[in-house]
Amino acid sequence: MESIKDMIKDIRPNIKDTSLDTYARNIYRLHKHFKPDTKDIDLLFLFDIKGIMDYLNKNYKDNTKKNIIISITTILDKDKSDKGKILQMEYQNEVDRLVLKINDNITDNTKSDKQNINWADKKEIYSVVRQLKKIITPLLNKEELTRKELDLIQQYILAYLYSGKDIKPLRNDYANMKIVRDGIVVDLDLNFNYLVLAKKPYFLINQYKTSNRYGSLKLDITTKELKETLIKYVSKLGDEQEYLFLNHTTATPITENGLTKYITKIFKKFLNKSIAPSLLRSIYISSIDFSKMSYKTKSKIAREMGHSFDTQQKHYLKIE
Repeated sequence: MESIKDMIKDIRPNIKDTSLDTYARNIYRLHKHFKPDTKDIDLLFLFDIKGIMDYLNKNYKDNTKKNIIISITTILDKDKSDKGKILQMEYQNEVDRLVLKINDNITDNTKSDKQNINWADKKEIYSVVRQLKKIITPLLNKEELTRKELDLIQQYILAYLYSGKDIKPLRNDYANMKIVRDGIVVDLDLNFNYLVLAKKPYFLINQYKTSNRYGSLKLDITTKELKETLIKYVSKLGDEQEYLFLNHTTATPITENGLTKYITKIFKKFLNKSIAPSLLRSIYISSIDFSKMSYKTKSKIAREMGHSFDTQQKHYLKIE
């Protein structure tokens, strides 16, 4: 997969690491499917657009298909031939068709069948936080914790963060998050997001889906219970641990995909519903009475969640 990354990096030198990983993974999976016996990367299989589209239509949902095709159009930038340019245009047409289809499905503010099945109201989400708090409260004063106990505290913190009780629910931007223990944010690697333990702790979100448009987000931690739990949790991790949220079995940082699964698992355990970060964002937005807010306030909420006001109103807001 490294050779695919090198190709993409050569085409897009300023590409974010997260996007680079996603694009490379998408191309690698396609290559593995269409060229299972070829170790060296051979991109000629991408010229079979009918075969590619048949495979994508059979195996993936529209959003995933769109993202995979965007990966293809990116790597096809390497081919400057007329045939390559025509192929790239054909793939781009597929992206445009999918965007129109997806937008048609999300602009009526109605829940999908899957959302209806797994929907929870704000009280149910808060109940998960309360249940976890009861479990972890006696653990916070223990001198040494097992990996399982550390994981329970982590579950509480993440459930709290995605409930919207303090920070508005983000995407999976807490993945690979690092800790700044001394509060000094000079010369930080902006390819990462951080928990900054300053006098007033906050999250510094540099890398997220729309960061190119909106820049870094500074999200203050305002509630005493979240602040104190985070400080105690970090102290239990030990000074040598640079990452905040971990797979405590392997002591490795949680990846974006891993975080989505982790959040879903937490709410599945307590509510028996499959609730991932995207749905939690929608539940949070849908619980707000926007009719009593100014446009400035609505836009501020959108900004703190890392999306546009239009996306907030058309994609996340669901009306009964």
